[in-house]
Amino acid sequence: MYSISRHLIVLALVAGSPIVVQGQQLPEPPSKRVPANLPVQSSVWKAVELARTATPAQVRAATGNGFVGISDDGYVHVEIVGPEGTSALPPMLLAPFGARIEGVWRNYMDLWLPLERVEACAHALPAGFTILRATPGEPDDVAGEGPGVIGSDGYRDGGSNGWGKTIAVIDASFDNLTDGSARERGCADDGQHDSAELRFQSV
Repeated sequence: MYSISRHLIVLALVAGSPIVVQGQQLPEPPSKRVPANLPVQSSVWKAVELARTATPAQVRAATGNGFVGISDDGYVHVEIVGPEGTSALPPMLLAPFGARIEGVWRNYMDLWLPLERVEACAHALPAGFTILRATPGEPDDVAGEGPGVIGSDGYRDGGSNGWGKTIAVIDASFDNLTDGSARERGCADDGQHDSAELRFQSV
């Protein structure tokens, strides 16, 4: 790593006489690399490094106003994600780092961490866990849908995923599907249509 403590010297010829101009010393830019073995996404690390010398508003502007969530009091919005099949970390593990936990689902934890505590928190994580930039939530594609609206959030949050359940799909029609084309595809006349993993029945 080299220090940017160089001075800019410009030699200009103005009216036949040389002029020497000296520029200001430039501040050290943040490192573009996350330190080795530190499980932090680079966009979060950039915010952490910027926060060493900048206000939360300046960090927010420098990281793209919303790309990395930065609160006015210096917290960064992150997700701590563990390996597939593991559980999210227990909240008591993150309490010493000032974490504000917003939600937990399977191996994901959505939280806000003080920018100055992200590095220490990352060092304390068990193997396989990583601090990632939290992606802001998006509304459902169709208004009025979603687990909370239809009352299935408790089922989902309990760890269920629908395996072994019968699901009804009600539709007025299927484009380009006629009795003739259904028979050509080998569908039974009783309206039941099977695939390798699913069984469909028209009513």
